[in-house]
Amino acid sequence: MFGRFTGRFVRTPIKDRQTGSYGRRRRIAAPLLRFWSARATNVPVRENGVVNMPLNIDARWSQPIDLRLAKAGAIYECEKLQEIPSEAGIYIFGRCHGESRTPLYIGKALNLRRRIEQQLNSVRLMTGIKEAQNGSRFLIYCVPQIKRGQRVAQVVKLLEDALIAHALAFDHELLQKQGTKRPNHTIKFSGNRVSEALAPRHMRVSAV
Repeated sequence: MFGRFTGRFVRTPIKDRQTGSYGRRRRIAAPLLRFWSARATNVPVRENGVVNMPLNIDARWSQPIDLRLAKAGAIYECEKLQEIPSEAGIYIFGRCHGESRTPLYIGKALNLRRRIEQQLNSVRLMTGIKEAQNGSRFLIYCVPQIKRGQRVAQVVKLLEDALIAHALAFDHELLQKQGTKRPNHTIKFSGNRVSEALAPRHMRVSAV
């Protein structure tokens, strides 16, 4: 009912003392019309009228790919580069030491093969990865399944943000694409054993 009233209010070009001109009335009523239209279809909206749908994302990891020091030119080479798909996704350059696996750099791409090839040729980033702590280096990537109504750029950005936040929460120090350490705040907790089930003793939070 109110939605129908709002629609008439927007379309009726009558000027009066309370609401002012036709254009003024459209500016007042347009957000209300968007709200009621979305309400009728159960679509969540923000106050500014932008649709804000929660995403359910399914994504699949590749097998880790070993990186070897190059004999000439680039610092690292990836023998399976041509097997990497040209799809959108997330990739991680990591460090392997004993049984531990540590992320060093987390990035997103609309074309994984092309972006990873570019990063392998980035002297600054590869130097930062080489100068990290001891251990071998590997690459792993993740491809999301884009569902109906989802936007590729939004999905990969959300995945990247989530993985970076997760890595920092577990006290992993990450690199930026320039090869420098990612600015972050550090948090150190102390207290009883119960608290360790709720939060780690040390964690990081992105400062950028």
